[in-house]
Amino acid sequence: MAASDVISGNGTQSNGGAMKNQEIDAVRNLLFGQQSEQINRRMEFLENKLRELQDENTQLRRLLEIELTAREQADASLNTQVQANTQSIEQNHATGEKLSRQLSDEVKTRKAAVKEITDYLSSNRDQQEKMLDIIRGALAGYSQYGSKE
Repeated sequence: MAASDVISGNGTQSNGGAMKNQEIDAVRNLLFGQQSEQINRRMEFLENKLRELQDENTQLRRLLEIELTAREQADASLNTQVQANTQSIEQNHATGEKLSRQLSDEVKTRKAAVKEITDYLSSNRDQQEKMLDIIRGALAGYSQYGSKE
């Protein structure tokens, strides 16, 4: 029987008897047992590490999805606030311009009213002075008439 037959598990007949599978496994174990155990331990170690890395990868993906969702929500909230602030600023600006126009119109109206009152008082003063002159003249004439008697 050749050594390759023993290693590969191909039993051959010698002296009319068959080798049992257990004997072949025993020979294999004697020849490669320690290396085989080391390889099996190393493979188990690597498989465990691979599972750990896959678990960490899965957990990291979940965390990244949570972070992405949180960022999207924060961005949406921030955009909403910016839009609200922009609208508020635009409304305040429009209101300020409207109030400015109203104030300007009110100032013009009041200036015109003051001018009308000033003109009225000025013309009234002229009339009052004329009336005073007439009354003074009448009083002066009455005083002269009353003093002639």
